[in-house]
Amino acid sequence: PRVLTILGESFTITEARKVFAKFLGLDYKKIDHSNFKKDLLKFVKEVDERPTGVGRPSKFYAVDSPYLT
Repeated sequence: PRVLTILGESFTITEARKVFAKFLGLDYKKIDHSNFKKDLLKFVKEVDERPTGVGRPSKFYAVDSPYLT
């Protein structure tokens, strides 16, 4: 999860998926969103919800502090 610190204080699940895909050398669409989110939620906490366009607002997450050390 420390690799997510390059995204700043908060990020969406899709942004995190894109970072992991880049490090793995994959297209981010090849990483299943549901499974990725289920695994990632163990290490992050929801911090905000903001509209990013039409439709439901995006949830923003931050790495939980125990995983930053």
